[in-house]
Amino acid sequence: MKKDDSTENSPRDESQTSRRRVNPREEGYEISSSGPTESNSGVSRPSRSLPLTGGIHMSDVDEERLRSNQPQCRQSSESSETDDEGEKTTEHHKDFVKRFREIWKKYNQEGSLWSIDENVDTNEPKFTRNSPDSHSDPDNLNRTRQSEKGINAFEKWLSENPKIQNSSKKVGEDGRTVLHYIVTRAKITESHISLFDWVMKACPYLYKEGDEQDATNTVLQMAIKKKRPRFVECLLKRYPKQTVKLIEFNQSLIYELIPMMIDKECSEPILSCLGKEVLFHVDGGENSPLHLAAKYGRLVDPCQPHAQGNQQKGPANLADNKDPQQRIDKQLKLIEGLLERYPEAIIQTNKAGQSAYQYRIRTFYERFKPDHLDLGYWDEPEELHDDKIMDLLKDKIMHLNERDKIIHLLHGNAQKREIHFDLLELANLKHGVSESALRRLIEGLKFESILKYVRIPSYTLSTASNGTGLSNSRRKEQQLVGKGDFQLIFNLLKLRGVKKIISINVDDDDESPHSDEAIEKVAPFDIEEWDWRRVDLCSSVIYTAAKNARKIFLYSSGNNAVLHSWSAVDGLNRFEKLTDVYIFVQQRLESEDRIKRYLDNFERRLKGHKPHINIYPRIQSGINFVSDQLYYPGEDKVDTNVWLENMYKFAGFIKNLQDPTRDVKVAVVDDGVDKLLGNFEDSVIAGVSFYASHGGFRTWPHYFSSNGHGTLMAQLIRRICPKAKLYIARLDQGINGEPTIESAIKAISWATTMRVDIISMSWTFSELDQNSEKNLRGEIEKAHNANILTFASASDQGFNHTSKSYPGNIPGVFCIGAAKTSGMADDAALRESHFVFPGGSAGLKSPRRTQTNAASNSDIVFGSSFATAVASGLAALILCCVEICGLGDEYRDLLQQHERMQDVFQGMAGTPKPSYIEAEKYFPSRFADKTLEDEEDIEDFRRIVERIIR
Repeated sequence: MKKDDSTENSPRDESQTSRRRVNPREEGYEISSSGPTESNSGVSRPSRSLPLTGGIHMSDVDEERLRSNQPQCRQSSESSETDDEGEKTTEHHKDFVKRFREIWKKYNQEGSLWSIDENVDTNEPKFTRNSPDSHSDPDNLNRTRQSEKGINAFEKWLSENPKIQNSSKKVGEDGRTVLHYIVTRAKITESHISLFDWVMKACPYLYKEGDEQDATNTVLQMAIKKKRPRFVECLLKRYPKQTVKLIEFNQSLIYELIPMMIDKECSEPILSCLGKEVLFHVDGGENSPLHLAAKYGRLVDPCQPHAQGNQQKGPANLADNKDPQQRIDKQLKLIEGLLERYPEAIIQTNKAGQSAYQYRIRTFYERFKPDHLDLGYWDEPEELHDDKIMDLLKDKIMHLNERDKIIHLLHGNAQKREIHFDLLELANLKHGVSESALRRLIEGLKFESILKYVRIPSYTLSTASNGTGLSNSRRKEQQLVGKGDFQLIFNLLKLRGVKKIISINVDDDDESPHSDEAIEKVAPFDIEEWDWRRVDLCSSVIYTAAKNARKIFLYSSGNNAVLHSWSAVDGLNRFEKLTDVYIFVQQRLESEDRIKRYLDNFERRLKGHKPHINIYPRIQSGINFVSDQLYYPGEDKVDTNVWLENMYKFAGFIKNLQDPTRDVKVAVVDDGVDKLLGNFEDSVIAGVSFYASHGGFRTWPHYFSSNGHGTLMAQLIRRICPKAKLYIARLDQGINGEPTIESAIKAISWATTMRVDIISMSWTFSELDQNSEKNLRGEIEKAHNANILTFASASDQGFNHTSKSYPGNIPGVFCIGAAKTSGMADDAALRESHFVFPGGSAGLKSPRRTQTNAASNSDIVFGSSFATAVASGLAALILCCVEICGLGDEYRDLLQQHERMQDVFQGMAGTPKPSYIEAEKYFPSRFADKTLEDEEDIEDFRRIVERIIR
């Protein structure tokens, strides 16, 4: 039925529509007393009352529909278009597009393009020729004039056909607009793009219209579905505000748009308008937009033809782009924008618990190393070591303040690389440390390419590994000769792959400080926090070494000339990123009042150049760089007995054999292991420390020991089983120096994640609250379920101790006590130990301490803790022998079970419970000189091993 113009222009009943509406004032409508009307067309539009995110408004029906998430068809009413009218409108849309294309061909040569000026906020469309030289090139200028004639001709034609003109602002069949019609054409030409651009400007409300079946099926969604990338690009680049509103209405669109936002480098205007709720939105795998942006390789663009089958078969960043670095730079630009707009995204993890950093690693392995995926943790591959995206994500993570959070986001549940390097405990070594020992320490560690901090004390460099035999004068001479030892450390860190150090903390030697040239050589590490404790250090030296520093610590002798140079225009003023200055002044010649005046002048001059800088001055009577002193073991040897001597001889035989095909991995959960003092060679594979300073970020590293206990335990295990690979977990210490249950639980969890074979725990907890006991049992059970053998000490308090000791009393844990030289159980071991080993009479002199400790060298008895390490070493030796004999995985796997190893121990026991292992009968010292080159020796060795395990 034909209707007159007034009927065609009448508003549709909002209660019957399912399409989303716009804010009239926001979209350029003129408001009159009779209601808002669209300024260009005169079409009446009813008012809206329900605001949404981003200023979008919908009717009450629209709101209800969104809540139910169900599509709602348009229903007919007296004021809505009939089906016939919809068909007629669609025909008008066809005529609209057809006529535009005819005029476009007439006035434009092939390859030309009409485009609207970038200022989309103006009311009138302005068409220009899309050419950089349109004003200077006569041919281009002529084509531009032709384009203007063409658009004028089209608009004149529209004015002569008012019904088609009015229909261009209405919906046709299936509730689709002329924009939908343009986008769904089978063949897209430049005339369609130009017309799309013209309609977006002339009819600013149409872009939000969905279709009859789905209110979210806007022109943007349609362009994505129909794989029309040029229309999507047009919306992203030229209409960012409108695109943002569509994304906020349908937040899942962000995941489909990210590939094009990367390729077309149009993310900045989109991100600047997006609300955080969109950036926090996750997909079905709980991946955030940052996860998808960080995904390794070229992202599949849903707008491209055959996108679903466009799977890569080679390195994405290399195979799919003529310029792979350009592709990475584009991806990096989007990631930087996401993190600037929403910094919290860096800590978001997906359903698999992966951060965006880990997700990039995983997607790399999915493509090229799928066999690594079953490991549960994917170490950073060498191929990504210089990856800019990895560096950016890692840098953001390293700037977090929570150490555990950093480790979790980088490594998951198991720390595999050092996130800082702390040598502070070097200052406590009585005889200094040799260059070779330092090399072994650093070369034996795995570092992240970005370190949270590096801390180096002033220490003595000795020629010998243990520093014995050096006089004080000779040691001082050696330190002067080796004053470049700090440079040695930084050179080694660089060789180990460290590219950046966020914070540096160095205690220089007052009498023989490092030269300016040596200090400047740390420049490659891009240091952000500078704390090199050398008095009156020149600011130009600091600038050369750390020009990007944000925080600087200065140490002054009170010399006014130096303070003046620091605050001069060519002093600290040169640091563009500097925000905080901490200045420590040692009061020497000048009075405190005079120094305060100097500092006031310093602050006034510096703030004159940098008004917003923070300055924290402090006057002290002396600059004391000595940190907390801990003590270390000296050269005292463990007293041994026949049992241990015999085992050491057999271990010498094992040491000379070829390494087993499967490593025997032992976790030493103690107070750390001093790798500088113990001769561990390359046996320490990994380590982690839970000994953190309370209230600060600093963590005491696993490669030092609080009192030498863990070092001794690790040495014992290695002496009995020299093939054992060690995994070190350093426990936190309470006020009384005892390990904390919280750190013990974490350490056991870490060891389980590292898939060790044995966990050695030479300590006990006598009393635990219910929650702590439950958590400890839980982690021990997880270890047992992973076929890990666990060894723990029995209480050394014997029958006088009435409460249970943990973890020795947890089922499945080998509770080990100490035996006397005679082989009988020590009195303290009778009550709860399952097996006894040498330890009750094995004494170790108290570690020789530094001058700050007044304790004497009294003998202490290690007892069951010593015996626990011996038992752990014996279990490791048995597993190692099975491997060397080639008995197969079947026997090895059986022996990983508690019941089977318990049968083996019991079979070697010569006394009733608690059983003393008579190891000398099963590991004869006659093997000390054998090499297994003779068949007879091989058979002899095999018989011994089979006798033990069967």
